Amino acid sequence: MSSSSEPAPVSATPELERDPRLSQLLGGVIRSSIRVSAMILFAGLVLFLVMPSDFSQRLLLGGILLVAIAPVLNVLQVLADEVARKEWPFVATTLVVVAMLGWALL
Repeated sequence: MSSSSEPAPVSATPELERDPRLSQLLGGVIRSSIRVSAMILFAGLVLFLVMPSDFSQRLLLGGILLVAIAPVLNVLQVLADEVARKEWPFVATTLVVVAMLGWALL
C-alpha cells in the first residue's frame, strides 16, 4: 500500500480559519481607550490638585467611565471572535455575559 492511498489523519481539533482584522481592530480600540482614559485621569487629577473645580471632577469621572468600558469592549471582541469561528456554544455563553452586563447597567 502506498502512502498516497492512505487518508489524511483527522485532527480532533481542526484549525479554524478566521479573519483576524476585526479582532485586531477591537484590540486596538481597547488599548486606545485605556490610553485615553489614563490621559484624562491624569489631566483631571492635576487640575483637581491645582484648582479643584466641577470640570476637574468631570474629567476624573470620564476617565473612570472609560476604564469601566474596557471590559465591555473585551467581551464584544470575544463575541466577534467566536462568531467568526462559528463556535455557537461560546457565542451563546458570551451573549449571556453581554446580557448580564446590560442588566447591570440598568
